[in-house]
Amino acid sequence: GTDGYTYEITPHGEATRLCKIDSDSVTAMASAGGDTILATSNPGRLFRIGHTKSQPGIYESNVIDSEGFARWGAITLDASNGDAVKILTRSGNTAKPDKTWYPWVDATGGQAQSAPARYMQMQLQIGEGTVDKIDACYLPKNQPPHIDTVKILPVGTGFTSTQAAPLPPLPHSPNQLASGEDLNDPPPPVRWLAVEGHGLRTVVWKASDPNGDDLTYNVSWRKRGETAWHDLAKNLSEPVLSWDTTSWSDGTYELKVEASDAGSNTPGEGLSDEQISRAMIVDNTPPVIRVISQKSDEVEFTVTDDLSGLQSVTVSTDGKTYKSIVPVDGILDSGSERFVAKITPGQVVFIRAEDGSGNVAGAQTGK
Repeated sequence: GTDGYTYEITPHGEATRLCKIDSDSVTAMASAGGDTILATSNPGRLFRIGHTKSQPGIYESNVIDSEGFARWGAITLDASNGDAVKILTRSGNTAKPDKTWYPWVDATGGQAQSAPARYMQMQLQIGEGTVDKIDACYLPKNQPPHIDTVKILPVGTGFTSTQAAPLPPLPHSPNQLASGEDLNDPPPPVRWLAVEGHGLRTVVWKASDPNGDDLTYNVSWRKRGETAWHDLAKNLSEPVLSWDTTSWSDGTYELKVEASDAGSNTPGEGLSDEQISRAMIVDNTPPVIRVISQKSDEVEFTVTDDLSGLQSVTVSTDGKTYKSIVPVDGILDSGSERFVAKITPGQVVFIRAEDGSGNVAGAQTGK
Protein backbone atom coordinates (compact mmCIF):
# COMPACT_ATOMS: atom_id res chain seq x y z
CA GLY A 1 0.00 0.00 0.00
CA THR A 2 1.08 3.62 -0.63
CA ASP A 3 -0.86 6.48 0.96
CA GLY A 4 -3.59 3.95 1.77
CA TYR A 5 -3.75 2.58 -1.79
CA THR A 6 -3.12 -1.05 -2.73
CA TYR A 7 -1.65 -1.98 -6.10
CA GLU A 8 -1.20 -5.15 -8.14
CA ILE A 9 2.21 -5.22 -9.84
CA THR A 10 3.14 -7.57 -12.70
CA PRO A 11 6.66 -9.04 -13.13
CA HIS A 12 7.24 -6.34 -15.76
CA GLY A 13 6.56 -3.57 -13.26
CA GLU A 14 3.10 -2.61 -14.54
CA ALA A 15 0.98 -1.40 -11.63
CA THR A 16 -2.81 -1.49 -11.27
CA ARG A 17 -4.47 0.33 -8.40
CA LEU A 18 -6.95 -2.05 -6.72
CA CYS A 19 -8.41 -0.23 -3.74
CA LYS A 20 -7.84 2.13 -0.86
CA ILE A 21 -7.64 0.89 2.73
CA ASP A 22 -8.00 2.87 5.93
CA SER A 23 -4.89 1.56 7.70
CA ASP A 24 -1.33 2.80 7.73
CA SER A 25 0.56 -0.48 7.36
CA VAL A 26 0.04 -3.89 5.78
CA THR A 27 1.66 -6.45 8.11
CA ALA A 28 0.66 -9.74 6.40
CA MET A 29 -0.76 -10.96 3.10
CA ALA A 30 -2.17 -14.31 1.97
CA SER A 31 -4.16 -15.83 -0.93
CA ALA A 32 -7.52 -17.50 -0.32
CA GLY A 33 -9.60 -18.95 -3.14
CA GLY A 34 -8.47 -16.41 -5.72
CA ASP A 35 -8.88 -13.50 -3.33
CA THR A 36 -6.19 -11.74 -1.31
CA ILE A 37 -6.36 -11.31 2.47
CA LEU A 38 -4.56 -8.31 3.99
CA ALA A 39 -3.78 -7.91 7.69
CA THR A 40 -3.14 -4.30 8.67
CA SER A 41 -2.12 -2.25 11.67
CA ASN A 42 -2.93 1.29 12.81
CA PRO A 43 -5.69 0.24 13.11
CA GLY A 44 -5.57 -3.56 13.03
CA ARG A 45 -8.00 -4.95 10.45
CA LEU A 46 -8.54 -7.73 7.91
CA PHE A 47 -9.39 -6.93 4.29
CA ARG A 48 -10.47 -9.28 1.52
CA ILE A 49 -9.64 -8.16 -2.02
CA GLY A 50 -11.53 -10.11 -4.65
CA HIS A 51 -12.94 -9.76 -8.14
CA THR A 52 -16.55 -9.36 -7.07
CA LYS A 53 -17.47 -5.69 -6.63
CA SER A 54 -20.18 -4.72 -4.18
CA GLN A 55 -20.00 -1.05 -5.31
CA PRO A 56 -18.22 0.99 -7.97
CA GLY A 57 -14.49 1.45 -7.57
CA ILE A 58 -13.43 5.02 -6.84
CA TYR A 59 -10.23 6.52 -8.24
CA GLU A 60 -9.08 10.07 -7.54
CA SER A 61 -6.31 11.48 -9.67
CA ASN A 62 -3.44 13.58 -8.49
CA VAL A 63 -4.11 17.31 -8.51
CA ILE A 64 -3.34 18.80 -11.93
CA ASP A 65 -1.47 22.12 -11.82
CA SER A 66 -1.94 24.33 -14.89
CA GLU A 67 0.69 26.75 -13.47
CA GLY A 68 -1.73 29.60 -14.00
CA PHE A 69 -5.43 30.34 -14.28
CA ALA A 70 -6.95 27.90 -16.78
CA ARG A 71 -10.17 26.81 -18.46
CA TRP A 72 -10.70 23.04 -18.26
CA GLY A 73 -11.78 21.16 -21.38
CA ALA A 74 -12.13 17.68 -22.86
CA ILE A 75 -11.39 14.52 -20.87
CA THR A 76 -10.40 11.37 -22.75
CA LEU A 77 -10.51 7.89 -21.29
CA ASP A 78 -8.74 4.68 -22.28
CA ALA A 79 -10.86 1.97 -20.64
CA SER A 80 -12.07 -1.56 -21.32
CA ASN A 81 -15.67 -0.44 -20.69
CA GLY A 82 -15.91 3.31 -20.89
CA ASP A 83 -19.70 3.31 -20.60
CA ALA A 84 -19.38 1.92 -17.05
CA VAL A 85 -17.11 4.76 -15.90
CA LYS A 86 -18.51 7.98 -14.46
CA ILE A 87 -16.16 10.99 -14.45
CA LEU A 88 -16.39 13.90 -12.03
CA THR A 89 -14.08 16.90 -11.63
CA ARG A 90 -13.49 19.64 -9.11
CA SER A 91 -11.27 22.72 -9.28
CA GLY A 92 -9.70 25.27 -6.98
CA ASN A 93 -6.81 27.66 -6.46
CA THR A 94 -4.90 25.91 -3.66
CA ALA A 95 -2.40 23.10 -4.23
CA LYS A 96 -4.34 20.78 -1.89
CA PRO A 97 -8.14 20.50 -2.10
CA ASP A 98 -9.85 22.31 0.77
CA LYS A 99 -13.14 24.01 1.53
CA THR A 100 -12.34 26.81 -0.93
CA TRP A 101 -12.52 24.37 -3.87
CA TYR A 102 -15.57 24.08 -6.08
CA PRO A 103 -17.63 20.87 -5.51
CA TRP A 104 -17.47 17.72 -7.63
CA VAL A 105 -19.47 17.97 -10.86
CA ASP A 106 -20.18 15.49 -13.67
CA ALA A 107 -17.98 15.73 -16.74
CA THR A 108 -20.93 15.84 -19.12
CA GLY A 109 -20.16 14.46 -22.58
CA GLY A 110 -16.49 14.02 -21.72
CA GLN A 111 -16.12 17.73 -21.02
CA ALA A 112 -14.98 19.11 -17.67
CA GLN A 113 -17.65 21.40 -16.21
CA SER A 114 -15.55 22.71 -13.31
CA ALA A 115 -15.02 26.45 -12.97
CA PRO A 116 -11.79 27.96 -14.33
CA ALA A 117 -9.01 27.75 -11.74
CA ARG A 118 -5.34 26.89 -11.43
CA TYR A 119 -5.85 23.33 -10.12
CA MET A 120 -8.19 20.47 -11.02
CA GLN A 121 -8.74 16.93 -9.79
CA MET A 122 -10.63 14.06 -11.44
CA GLN A 123 -12.63 11.25 -9.83
CA LEU A 124 -13.54 8.02 -11.63
CA GLN A 125 -16.40 5.84 -10.45
CA ILE A 126 -15.66 2.50 -12.16
CA GLY A 127 -18.58 0.07 -12.34
CA GLU A 128 -17.06 -2.57 -14.65
CA GLY A 129 -13.79 -3.18 -16.44
CA THR A 130 -10.50 -1.38 -16.07
CA VAL A 131 -9.14 2.08 -16.84
CA ASP A 132 -5.65 2.34 -18.29
CA LYS A 133 -5.31 6.05 -18.96
CA ILE A 134 -7.13 9.34 -18.55
CA ASP A 135 -6.15 12.71 -19.99
CA ALA A 136 -7.51 16.21 -19.37
CA CYS A 137 -7.09 19.21 -21.63
CA TYR A 138 -6.88 22.77 -20.38
CA LEU A 139 -6.24 26.22 -21.76
CA PRO A 140 -4.19 28.53 -19.52
CA LYS A 141 -5.40 32.10 -19.34
CA ASN A 142 -3.25 34.23 -21.55
CA GLN A 143 -0.88 36.56 -19.75
CA PRO A 144 0.69 39.58 -21.43
CA PRO A 145 4.30 39.57 -22.61
CA HIS A 146 6.79 41.89 -20.96
CA ILE A 147 9.49 44.04 -22.54
CA ASP A 148 12.37 44.14 -20.08
CA THR A 149 14.80 46.54 -21.78
CA VAL A 150 15.15 48.62 -24.95
CA LYS A 151 18.64 49.76 -25.90
CA ILE A 152 19.84 51.96 -28.76
CA LEU A 153 23.38 51.12 -29.84
CA PRO A 154 25.99 53.74 -30.81
CA VAL A 155 25.65 55.34 -34.23
CA GLY A 156 27.59 53.88 -37.15
CA THR A 157 27.07 50.18 -36.45
CA GLY A 158 24.36 47.95 -37.91
CA PHE A 159 23.72 44.22 -37.90
CA THR A 160 22.58 41.73 -40.53
CA SER A 161 21.12 38.32 -39.67
CA THR A 162 22.64 35.05 -40.79
CA GLN A 163 21.58 31.47 -40.11
CA ALA A 164 24.21 29.34 -38.45
CA ALA A 165 25.11 26.15 -40.30
CA PRO A 166 23.09 23.18 -39.00
CA LEU A 167 24.97 20.54 -37.05
CA PRO A 168 25.02 16.96 -38.39
CA PRO A 169 22.30 14.71 -36.87
CA LEU A 170 23.29 13.10 -33.60
CA PRO A 171 23.08 9.30 -33.18
CA HIS A 172 20.54 7.97 -30.66
CA SER A 173 20.74 4.98 -28.35
CA PRO A 174 17.99 2.32 -28.18
CA ASN A 175 17.05 3.65 -24.73
CA GLN A 176 16.50 7.12 -26.16
CA LEU A 177 14.37 5.70 -28.96
CA ALA A 178 12.27 3.68 -26.49
CA SER A 179 11.80 6.64 -24.10
CA GLY A 180 9.61 8.53 -26.54
CA GLU A 181 11.75 11.67 -26.21
CA ASP A 182 11.68 14.36 -28.87
CA LEU A 183 14.73 13.36 -30.90
CA ASN A 184 14.51 16.20 -33.42
CA ASP A 185 17.51 18.49 -33.25
CA PRO A 186 16.62 22.16 -32.61
CA PRO A 187 17.04 24.56 -35.55
CA PRO A 188 20.31 26.49 -35.58
CA PRO A 189 20.09 29.91 -33.93
CA VAL A 190 20.08 33.19 -35.82
CA ARG A 191 23.38 35.05 -35.59
CA TRP A 192 24.08 38.73 -36.27
CA LEU A 193 27.04 40.16 -38.19
CA ALA A 194 28.18 43.71 -37.49
CA VAL A 195 28.51 46.15 -40.41
CA GLU A 196 29.91 49.66 -40.30
CA GLY A 197 28.32 52.57 -42.09
CA HIS A 198 27.66 56.26 -41.67
CA GLY A 199 24.19 56.86 -40.24
CA LEU A 200 23.46 53.24 -39.35
CA ARG A 201 21.41 52.81 -36.17
CA THR A 202 20.47 49.67 -34.24
CA VAL A 203 17.91 49.08 -31.51
CA VAL A 204 17.86 45.83 -29.50
CA TRP A 205 15.47 44.71 -26.77
CA LYS A 206 14.70 41.85 -24.40
CA ALA A 207 11.18 40.48 -24.02
CA SER A 208 9.58 37.46 -22.35
CA ASP A 209 6.16 35.80 -22.18
CA PRO A 210 4.83 34.00 -19.05
CA ASN A 211 2.96 31.46 -21.22
CA GLY A 212 5.97 30.75 -23.42
CA ASP A 213 4.15 32.18 -26.46
CA ASP A 214 6.04 33.16 -29.60
CA LEU A 215 6.31 36.93 -29.84
CA THR A 216 6.27 39.35 -32.77
CA TYR A 217 7.46 42.94 -32.58
CA ASN A 218 6.55 46.31 -34.07
CA VAL A 219 8.90 49.30 -33.91
CA SER A 220 7.73 52.88 -34.46
CA TRP A 221 9.25 56.35 -34.11
CA ARG A 222 8.32 59.94 -33.42
CA LYS A 223 10.26 63.17 -33.26
CA ARG A 224 10.43 64.75 -29.84
CA GLY A 225 7.48 67.12 -29.41
CA GLU A 226 5.20 65.08 -31.69
CA THR A 227 2.34 62.90 -30.48
CA ALA A 228 1.78 60.61 -33.49
CA TRP A 229 3.88 57.45 -33.94
CA HIS A 230 5.11 56.31 -37.36
CA ASP A 231 5.81 52.68 -38.32
CA LEU A 232 9.48 51.76 -38.74
CA ALA A 233 9.15 47.95 -38.92
CA LYS A 234 6.30 45.47 -38.30
CA ASN A 235 5.94 41.76 -37.49
CA LEU A 236 9.58 41.23 -36.57
CA SER A 237 10.41 37.80 -35.14
CA GLU A 238 13.84 38.77 -33.77
CA PRO A 239 14.54 41.47 -31.13
CA VAL A 240 17.04 43.38 -33.32
CA LEU A 241 16.49 46.12 -35.87
CA SER A 242 19.10 48.05 -37.88
CA TRP A 243 18.37 50.83 -40.40
CA ASP A 244 19.96 53.81 -42.17
CA THR A 245 19.20 57.30 -40.84
CA THR A 246 21.20 59.34 -43.37
CA SER A 247 17.96 60.58 -44.96
CA TRP A 248 16.34 61.52 -41.64
CA SER A 249 16.12 65.16 -40.68
CA ASP A 250 18.28 66.30 -37.78
CA GLY A 251 16.64 66.14 -34.39
CA THR A 252 15.89 64.11 -31.27
CA TYR A 253 13.73 61.02 -31.69
CA GLU A 254 12.08 58.33 -29.58
CA LEU A 255 11.47 54.70 -30.53
CA LYS A 256 8.60 52.53 -29.30
CA VAL A 257 8.88 48.73 -29.25
CA GLU A 258 5.66 46.69 -28.98
CA ALA A 259 5.65 42.93 -28.26
CA SER A 260 2.55 40.85 -29.07
CA ASP A 261 1.60 37.21 -28.48
CA ALA A 262 -1.43 37.34 -30.81
CA GLY A 263 0.05 34.75 -33.16
CA SER A 264 0.01 32.09 -30.42
CA ASN A 265 -3.54 32.75 -29.22
CA THR A 266 -7.06 32.62 -30.59
CA PRO A 267 -8.30 35.80 -32.32
CA GLY A 268 -9.15 38.51 -29.84
CA GLU A 269 -7.18 36.97 -26.95
CA GLY A 270 -3.69 38.20 -27.85
CA LEU A 271 -2.02 40.62 -25.46
CA SER A 272 0.86 43.07 -25.85
CA ASP A 273 3.35 45.23 -24.01
CA GLU A 274 5.28 48.28 -25.14
CA GLN A 275 8.22 50.37 -24.03
CA ILE A 276 9.63 53.70 -25.22
CA SER A 277 13.35 54.09 -25.65
CA ARG A 278 15.60 56.82 -24.39
CA ALA A 279 16.23 59.78 -26.69
CA MET A 280 18.01 59.07 -29.99
CA ILE A 281 19.83 61.92 -31.70
CA VAL A 282 19.96 61.96 -35.49
CA ASP A 283 22.60 64.34 -36.76
CA ASN A 284 23.49 64.35 -40.46
CA THR A 285 25.04 67.84 -40.47
CA PRO A 286 28.83 68.08 -40.10
CA PRO A 287 30.45 70.52 -37.65
CA VAL A 288 31.00 74.12 -38.71
CA ILE A 289 34.63 75.35 -38.80
CA ARG A 290 35.17 79.11 -38.83
CA VAL A 291 38.61 80.72 -39.00
CA ILE A 292 38.64 83.86 -36.84
CA SER A 293 42.13 85.16 -37.53
CA GLN A 294 45.45 84.10 -39.00
CA LYS A 295 48.76 85.62 -37.93
CA SER A 296 52.31 84.75 -38.85
CA ASP A 297 52.71 82.49 -35.82
CA GLU A 298 49.16 81.26 -35.03
CA VAL A 299 45.71 80.54 -36.40
CA GLU A 300 42.58 81.05 -34.30
CA PHE A 301 39.37 79.23 -35.22
CA THR A 302 36.10 77.88 -33.75
CA VAL A 303 34.32 74.55 -34.28
CA THR A 304 30.59 74.25 -33.57
CA ASP A 305 28.15 71.33 -33.54
CA ASP A 306 25.00 72.02 -31.53
CA LEU A 307 23.24 68.66 -31.88
CA SER A 308 25.54 65.71 -31.16
CA GLY A 309 28.59 67.57 -29.86
CA LEU A 310 32.23 67.40 -30.87
CA GLN A 311 34.06 64.08 -30.87
CA SER A 312 37.49 65.20 -32.04
CA VAL A 313 39.35 68.14 -33.60
CA THR A 314 42.71 67.58 -35.29
CA VAL A 315 45.11 69.76 -37.31
CA SER A 316 47.85 69.10 -39.85
CA THR A 317 50.47 71.26 -41.53
CA ASP A 318 51.13 68.83 -44.38
CA GLY A 319 47.58 67.58 -45.08
CA LYS A 320 48.60 64.01 -44.27
CA THR A 321 49.49 63.63 -40.60
CA TYR A 322 46.94 64.97 -38.10
CA LYS A 323 47.33 65.61 -34.39
CA SER A 324 44.68 66.41 -31.79
CA ILE A 325 44.45 69.99 -30.63
CA VAL A 326 43.19 71.10 -27.20
CA PRO A 327 40.59 73.89 -26.99
CA VAL A 328 41.53 77.16 -25.38
CA ASP A 329 39.50 76.24 -22.27
CA GLY A 330 41.45 72.98 -21.93
CA ILE A 331 38.68 70.41 -22.51
CA LEU A 332 36.57 69.32 -25.47
CA ASP A 333 33.25 69.24 -23.65
CA SER A 334 30.77 71.54 -25.38
CA GLY A 335 29.08 72.04 -28.71
CA SER A 336 31.24 75.07 -29.53
CA GLU A 337 34.96 75.39 -28.85
CA ARG A 338 37.71 77.93 -29.66
CA PHE A 339 41.19 76.83 -30.75
CA VAL A 340 44.57 78.43 -31.36
CA ALA A 341 47.13 76.56 -33.50
CA LYS A 342 50.78 77.64 -33.47
CA ILE A 343 52.44 77.80 -36.91
CA THR A 344 55.58 79.05 -38.58
CA PRO A 345 55.32 81.91 -41.07
CA GLY A 346 53.85 80.77 -44.37
CA GLN A 347 52.52 77.40 -43.10
CA VAL A 348 49.15 76.10 -44.24
CA VAL A 349 46.88 74.56 -41.56
CA PHE A 350 44.44 71.76 -42.36
CA ILE A 351 41.59 71.41 -39.83
CA ARG A 352 39.48 68.26 -39.41
CA ALA A 353 36.50 68.03 -37.02
CA GLU A 354 34.23 65.04 -36.27
CA ASP A 355 31.00 65.16 -34.26
CA GLY A 356 29.37 62.51 -32.07
CA SER A 357 27.38 61.13 -35.02
CA GLY A 358 30.43 60.56 -37.22
CA ASN A 359 29.96 63.60 -39.47
CA VAL A 360 33.28 65.08 -40.60
CA ALA A 361 34.11 68.62 -41.70
CA GLY A 362 37.36 70.02 -43.04
CA ALA A 363 38.90 73.45 -43.62
CA GLN A 364 42.18 74.88 -44.82
CA THR A 365 43.92 78.17 -44.03
CA GLY A 366 46.63 80.14 -45.83
CA LYS A 367 47.17 80.61 -49.51
